[in-house]
Amino acid sequence: MKHNYMLGLAMTGLLSLPSYVQVSAHQFPTSFNAAKAFAAPVWAPKTPSLAPSAIDDKSKGITMYAGERMDQSKKRSFIKFKSKDVHNFQQIQYYQFEDKVGEQLYGLTCGASDGKNYYGFFAYDYTFSQMVKHFSKIDLETGDTTHIRSFTKEEQTAWYGNGYGGTLRNALYDMAYDPSSDTFFALGYGWNKDGSVGHSILYTVDVETGQYEKIQDFDNDILHEFCFDAHGNMYAVRPKWLVKTEDGKQVEYNGGTELVKYDNNFQEISAKEIKDESNNAIVMVQFGAVSIDNNTGLVYWIPALSSGATRIYTIDTDKLTKKGCYTAVQHSSFMPGNWFTGLYVPYLEADKSTAAGQVKNLNVMPDESGALSAKFTWTNPSKAWNGSALSEFKEVRIYRKKDGVATSDRVTSKELLSSKVSELVATVPADGKMGEAMEYVDSKAKLGLNTYYVVPSRVAGELGVPDSIRCYVGGDVPGAVGDVAIEKTGEGIKLSWTAPTSGLNNGYFVASELNYKITRMPDKKVVAENLTATTFEDKALGDYSKYYYLIQANTKIGAGAVVQTAGVLAGNALVPPLDLKTDRPDNAAVWQSVGGFMFDYNDYNQSLTAYGNSSETSGTLFSPPIQLKKGKTYRIVADFYEHEQNSTFDLKTTMGTSNESVKDATVLTEDLAREGAGYERALVEDKFTAPADGTYYYGFSLTTKYGQYNSFRFYGLTLEEIMEKDMQAVEMGGIKEAVAERENTCTVTVRNLGTTEQSNYKIRIYCEDEGKSVLVGETADVPAIKSEATKKVEVKFRPKNEGISKFYAEVVLDGDQNLSNNRTPSIELPVIDKENAVWSKVVTSKKDESVDTHGPVVYFSTYDHTEHIYYAKEIKGVAGDQIMRIGYSYSGNDNLKDRTAESKVQVYMGHTTKKGFESATDGMSKNDLTLVYDGTMVLEPGQDNMLIFNLDTPFEYDPTQNLVIVIDREGEVPSEQMFCALFDVFSANPNSGVNRSLSFSESFSYTAGKASLWDSAALLYLAVENPTGITSTKVLGTQFSYDGASGVLSVDDAVRNVAVHSVDGMLVKSADVKGGQLYLGLAKGVYVVRMTTVDGKQSNVKLYVTK
Repeated sequence: MKHNYMLGLAMTGLLSLPSYVQVSAHQFPTSFNAAKAFAAPVWAPKTPSLAPSAIDDKSKGITMYAGERMDQSKKRSFIKFKSKDVHNFQQIQYYQFEDKVGEQLYGLTCGASDGKNYYGFFAYDYTFSQMVKHFSKIDLETGDTTHIRSFTKEEQTAWYGNGYGGTLRNALYDMAYDPSSDTFFALGYGWNKDGSVGHSILYTVDVETGQYEKIQDFDNDILHEFCFDAHGNMYAVRPKWLVKTEDGKQVEYNGGTELVKYDNNFQEISAKEIKDESNNAIVMVQFGAVSIDNNTGLVYWIPALSSGATRIYTIDTDKLTKKGCYTAVQHSSFMPGNWFTGLYVPYLEADKSTAAGQVKNLNVMPDESGALSAKFTWTNPSKAWNGSALSEFKEVRIYRKKDGVATSDRVTSKELLSSKVSELVATVPADGKMGEAMEYVDSKAKLGLNTYYVVPSRVAGELGVPDSIRCYVGGDVPGAVGDVAIEKTGEGIKLSWTAPTSGLNNGYFVASELNYKITRMPDKKVVAENLTATTFEDKALGDYSKYYYLIQANTKIGAGAVVQTAGVLAGNALVPPLDLKTDRPDNAAVWQSVGGFMFDYNDYNQSLTAYGNSSETSGTLFSPPIQLKKGKTYRIVADFYEHEQNSTFDLKTTMGTSNESVKDATVLTEDLAREGAGYERALVEDKFTAPADGTYYYGFSLTTKYGQYNSFRFYGLTLEEIMEKDMQAVEMGGIKEAVAERENTCTVTVRNLGTTEQSNYKIRIYCEDEGKSVLVGETADVPAIKSEATKKVEVKFRPKNEGISKFYAEVVLDGDQNLSNNRTPSIELPVIDKENAVWSKVVTSKKDESVDTHGPVVYFSTYDHTEHIYYAKEIKGVAGDQIMRIGYSYSGNDNLKDRTAESKVQVYMGHTTKKGFESATDGMSKNDLTLVYDGTMVLEPGQDNMLIFNLDTPFEYDPTQNLVIVIDREGEVPSEQMFCALFDVFSANPNSGVNRSLSFSESFSYTAGKASLWDSAALLYLAVENPTGITSTKVLGTQFSYDGASGVLSVDDAVRNVAVHSVDGMLVKSADVKGGQLYLGLAKGVYVVRMTTVDGKQSNVKLYVTK
């Protein structure tokens, strides 16, 4: 039984909720469960900006900071971004607690900033709720945290409460900062007595201690997110509750969203519904983020809607529709998979709240002839910063930023206008001209990029709210080309565009000097330079790919803006052999998805990923064009992953000449109503003989069933011609650890992909040493393998040096027609001191293999006691075998984040005739056992670990009896590490009627009769040595052994002759045999045993006789 630990909000993307998922009346939204991510949107051609970004650069919007509830890269972080350039947001700091990369369980649940630091609550998300861990101060530049308050277990439990078990949440979900009172506030959960109705509670937060104090209840109101302006007004977003009739009853439901304004006593001033630009209602399904730009008064809102949490809207509270609603204007959009909290917008302050607000309609234009001058136009403000009407107005000051001065995104107004940063260009009189249009010409502008700050003053010298604008004066480089078009032609790809109409920085450029540079992507090939025409056809395409182009306009002054075109699938059909992975966007782009079941590239999965829904959905993924030859047969292997358990789906693979339909294609595999095992990565292997030379498309089709949601990943495809001679080295395994300068045994899986049987091949083992491959083992003693068959071959190798080394196997066949598959992937092995015994046996029934937390130890409580029985037929020992070491393979469970503390361990061994334990009282008596190890142990996180015991006393094993191993462990187990290891087990069959093991784990010492019985036994590694100098050994696929005590050599039926020679070549004994035993009666010494099999093959083995 595998113990699965709490599943968190590790989502592949904020899901698109079905329409029936609505929040009940006056209830808080519940936690998301990952269902599906969005298809990647189709973006307009990109125009990268070459201008620097700071508070001066408006082209990318305003600066924002936020915490993340989810991140598209699966690294939940504290981020910074420009409001119009959100795709390139900066992860200032990625936070982890006990979660793995990609799980996104730990992070900010709410936060706010006073402009100096950011403060927030860090929580750990579980399936139904979350537990708060810390209240922390965050450095806005580095994201480094200082924990101000760490919460106790009792406080975490109170925060977690979810209403389902009768425990109501005592938690916070949003924070905001009021600059006017220098106070941090938070919203928290409030409930009626039974939790059926919720309301929000307002708290103040002491950022010095992390303590929070209740201020008031918002009776019958659930506020999702809130913020303050610079003057103490609070803005909150809340659901708009409507009433409908269901089954004759009046039912309240969430049918829209309102923006509510409160005064500084938290009394409601106004509430207006927010609608989108098409006048549709907006319905929130989860908490989002909101903030206000105190320079412009615009509200910035990132709601969590049924369509996701990726859109930034702006709301101008000075503008109402005819029906008295606010309009949410879409400002920009993040990629799918992001979800935010604690939005903070830095701003420039005026001297006081009654100072003048920003000027309106600010614009600046360079001289059209290229002269060093710039003309400003603007409209004077009619309102003060706090929104009241201005009764007086004096002047407008214009500053120019000095060359070489850097400013941060959080610079203050006074710093920005200081003599270190800026110089005063002009003070323009405007006495009494509130709301009037004005202009000014800077005749002393400098060549290049000029950054200006425009400051209105209600009275002389008073600092109103500054605004900034940029202008390139003099000769500029060209801006972006326009009207970009791309189309596929018979011979290639044709591009067209129109010349830029302005400079990159809105400056003057010489149109007669325009020329263009064209770079083809993704192969980054420059296909045209110094081109003066506004069309280009690329006729020299390479392999089939999704090609797109970068078009850059240039003049004598320099290189201008770069525009990226859309992508077009084109190029030459691919020629086998092929390995078409989908692990990168460029690789995935050559596949085409057709139908309702759409595959899109997913960066986290590094594959093409498709998300279904509860209705029946079909779709086909088509390969790029593949050039096949008539009469040739090809092997095609698709690599895919199916996610959901207990679901059925249809899978079909095809090969045809169309990438639009499978109607006339040849069906290769059709697996109807395939049972979904869940979390399963599988290979689908097909063969296809091309009926004619030509271009073909492989199709991978899926159909999900009604009511059975599923998701799939497609990792790629291999396609190769089937040759007469083609041996594949699949993997090297059967070994967890090697011993230096001694013969170690591994298994190499070999597959014959050719059309003829092969027996005359070799297998070599190499060690990777400082960039070189060193041969450490080789055998020609190999089995014959028929076409399409696979066999595991034992190979001995002798590594030279201790340490961690990489090894791989190679299969060598004369005349092999495909050398690309002759090498296995490398494996990493620890190589230990030569004084240790080599692992020589893996004990398993090879039936019902699985993983389980009940292995040699349980690790649930302070005292563990386990007993395992291993059958003689599984061990396959010989007389005189001495067990020197034992080992158990395991992987860390999800909750094993670090090495465990040391536990005391005693290991006992003995012989038994039992095949299993009849009852909990049927355990072994220690009087019948031998203590072989008395020491300590630890468990390590990660995969493919070994729990190893080097025995203090070697155990002499009787091969005629079963082996029993008893392990006692003593050591405290932290609650978060219970059942923290998954051991490899076998015979895990509850219907077998045989209990191969028993286990006990309690806070008190082992008591007979208190153990639990288990059908499985832990897979056991044995390092065995024998006084004869050899162990049971396979030679030429046959097995033999020598018993030094009796002098008898045992061989299997494949051996027909045995000849024993002294080391100097003298024949000592020879006999014809056909399996069975042969008495040799050899004196002490070293001999060479030559065995001949019935098919004439021979093998020599050195034999050491010590008795």
